[in-house]
This record gives sequence, C-alpha cells and structure tokens, in this order.
Amino acid sequence: MNAYQPTSLGTTILTLVFYITIIGFAIYSLIALYALLRFGRSKILSMTITILYLIIAAGLYAAAITNLHAIRF
Repeated sequence: MNAYQPTSLGTTILTLVFYITIIGFAIYSLIALYALLRFGRSKILSMTITILYLIIAAGLYAAAITNLHAIRF
C-alpha cells in the first residue's frame, strides 16, 4: 500500500478538508456510541448495533479513501 502524496495545493486542501471531516465524524460517532451503550436499555442490542455501525463506517471510509485517490487535478 502506497502512502498518498498530494501533488498540488488543491489536492492538499482537499485532503485536509477530507480528513478534518472524517475526524469530526469519528468524534460524533464515538459520542453517539457511548450514549447508546451507557443509556440504552438492552446491552446486547446496543452491542449489536454498535458492531453493525462500525462495520458500515469502515466500509464507507474505505470507499471514501478510494474515491479521494481517484480525484485528479
């Protein structure tokens, strides 16, 4: 796997915006999952939803990274 190397200012800005958005999404997700696990009624259901959510989020992240690398300026 090769590291992503921005080649222009536009690519660098796009990459920064992308990763800032991902960090914001991750923080929001952690807070939401904490609230679900802490205040949810059923711990088994909460764990099932958490695992499903993390699998979906990982898939979406992989697709977003692939699309980010496909953008050419």
